[in-house]
Amino acid sequence: SRSWTAMEVAARLPAPRVVRGVFGNTAAAAVRQAVVEHQQFEDEDPASETDRLLSAGMARIREAQRRP
Repeated sequence: SRSWTAMEVAARLPAPRVVRGVFGNTAAAAVRQAVVEHQQFEDEDPASETDRLLSAGMARIREAQRRP
């Protein structure tokens, strides 16, 4: 199995403008940050890396929604 590039992972994430429309600007920024972080941590297991990336992004979205 090969590592996915950050761009390949980003292509599978919701577009920041789509996230912004549903969750707001903070969530769109969280998705962009998750992609930046992925560029720093290429993983040999693309499935687990994608799961980790999406979980981290969703955790940030939930955290952003709790803020006033």
